[in-house]
Amino acid sequence: MTPTAPRLLSFRRLMVLTYVALVLLAALGVGAISWLQLNRQAEVQALQLVSLHARAAADALARVPDELLASARILRDRPTLARLLRQRNRQDLDPFLEQFRAGGNLDFVAVVVGGELIGSAGENHDTFLEERLFDIEQPHSSWWLNDQPARPLLHAVALAPLPDGLSPITGHVLISRQVDSMLAQARSSHPEAEFEVLTRRELAESPVGSPERALLYSETAQASLDAEQATYAAAHPLAWRDERMLAALVARLDAGSFHAEQKRLIERWAGTVAGLVLLAVVIGFFTSRRLGQPLKRLAAAAARMADEDFSTPVPMMRDRELGLLGDTLEHLRGRILGLTRKLRRREAEARLLLANISEGVFAVDEERRIRYMNPQAEQLLGVEFSHASGRFCGDVLQPEARLGRRPCDFDCPIVKARAGTDTRAVEQLRCGNSQRGVIIRSAPPAVGTQVQLLRDESREEAGRRLRDSVIANVSHEFKTPLAAQVAALELLQDGAALQDAESGELLDSIGRATFRLNQLIDNLLESVAIDAHEDRLEYAHHGVKDLIDETLALVRPILRLKRQEIQLGLDQAPETIEADGKRLLQVLVNLLSNASKYSPEDSRIALVADTVGDALRLVLSDQGPGLDEEDGSAIFGRYYRAPGLSAGQAGMGLGLWVVRSIVERHGGWVEAQSRPDGGSAFRVFIPCRKRKDENSGG
Repeated sequence: MTPTAPRLLSFRRLMVLTYVALVLLAALGVGAISWLQLNRQAEVQALQLVSLHARAAADALARVPDELLASARILRDRPTLARLLRQRNRQDLDPFLEQFRAGGNLDFVAVVVGGELIGSAGENHDTFLEERLFDIEQPHSSWWLNDQPARPLLHAVALAPLPDGLSPITGHVLISRQVDSMLAQARSSHPEAEFEVLTRRELAESPVGSPERALLYSETAQASLDAEQATYAAAHPLAWRDERMLAALVARLDAGSFHAEQKRLIERWAGTVAGLVLLAVVIGFFTSRRLGQPLKRLAAAAARMADEDFSTPVPMMRDRELGLLGDTLEHLRGRILGLTRKLRRREAEARLLLANISEGVFAVDEERRIRYMNPQAEQLLGVEFSHASGRFCGDVLQPEARLGRRPCDFDCPIVKARAGTDTRAVEQLRCGNSQRGVIIRSAPPAVGTQVQLLRDESREEAGRRLRDSVIANVSHEFKTPLAAQVAALELLQDGAALQDAESGELLDSIGRATFRLNQLIDNLLESVAIDAHEDRLEYAHHGVKDLIDETLALVRPILRLKRQEIQLGLDQAPETIEADGKRLLQVLVNLLSNASKYSPEDSRIALVADTVGDALRLVLSDQGPGLDEEDGSAIFGRYYRAPGLSAGQAGMGLGLWVVRSIVERHGGWVEAQSRPDGGSAFRVFIPCRKRKDENSGG
């Protein structure tokens, strides 16, 4: 099922949405700023208003003690009071005091003579008489707090001494008024606010952060928003006594009245925004209609160019900006038309060139699928390009399997060319009904395409290449051991001048040179056999310990030269193994000689053999310099030589390559890595039995 392309917005709709988005962004930005400013201003005004109410009510209550003092003086100077006191008429004194209390809106009125209550009206406040609150000899007014009941009561109290001569002993008039009764007048003057008087104890019980608690600590007026009660609250000091605040007046305003005004403003703002959005839709519609038609013509011209129609010119535009875009497209059309003609001409030339060269050429993509093949490649491979196009190159070329695997999977020159390594390979390809040796050269990839060159390799050409390779390797590598043998033989000829120990050393030298020559010859012959595809394995049953003993007998001269010790671990080794004994011996000799070469004198080399599953595992550890991380697999490459060694020490670089080839042909593998305590460790895994699908060709 073909996936559907995502649906794109039309230009007209995009223009309308852009205008609407701009209007909304502007309106939201202005509205947000206005809303914040309005909230801030409304909060400031509300706090100022509630503070004003609290201050006005507190000032009115603060005048009450002075008013009570004036009332006390009036009562003291009343003739009726003087007459009743001279007559000691207590029966008519209480009604007189009750009349004065009711007329003055007082809570308590009393006359005290010689510390004894003569008459009183209102609530009984014996505490006034028990406590020495005032100087009874001078007119005085103050606040008094009754903190005993569950609901503390705050009173304004005034005292006026009786005139001299009115009584033989000292006396005074005492009047009081509760604060709760005074708040009625404040509520009537400010009906939109609520008032209450809180004592110092009640202030301490107020929530932390409230203006009441802040007033308790600072004893100065405070105002803030009470979020829990949704009110604006202001607290103002009210009653003082001995320079200590006794109570405070708290005024509250409902925040809902301020929020209602904000809601009305928001509704008007929303209506304005809706009108602006409608206007933006209308403007965007007509603007997009004005610009849409020229853009559609330009889009049609671009679509024709995408369909490789470069013959139709791009239409002219009347607008300056669209005209510039149209001129650019027209210039691009001309350039593409010229480049297309040039590319077609060069393509024809390249096809003519590829059709007349003697080698076969084919090209692959990143997945190694064939995308081009010249007639020579078709003739060489015996396949038509129409049949090979789009197929994996390994399925078309059909290279001969090595080690039971196609070279495409592990030794492909195309992959090597991408990595910048060897780009040349000689493969046996199935060409039609026969096999043919073909030289394949691969070029590095370019723009997703990789070109390969095919050349037929005849038997004469293969023999010449093999002869040149053998001669070059032998002439270079045999010089050092042959020179050592010649020098030792010349010294042995003059036997009279030599001691027995010296003769033994010369014989050891000849033995070591002979061992090295044999090793070089074995590796060279194995290398030639691998190149000629004549590397079949001769399977037989061999004792594992016998193979190791034979190996030690061969390498002991080179170990004795550097005083190196071999430590064996063969307790867990299998008794026999089904393998090519000669080549397995060559593997052990190459590994032990390599370990001896890179290990210092007086060092120890460990060889352990055991079984892992159904495979023989050989672990060879030395005390050499170890391996770099990048050398783990590179050391098994052909002609690889370790850096830092002389030409005589380094050898041809075939030993480990031959080891890997022999092991892999047996169906095993080999790996190497550095040991944590120094040196290198080589691990070889070889099946103990011949694989059922293994043919005699290996």
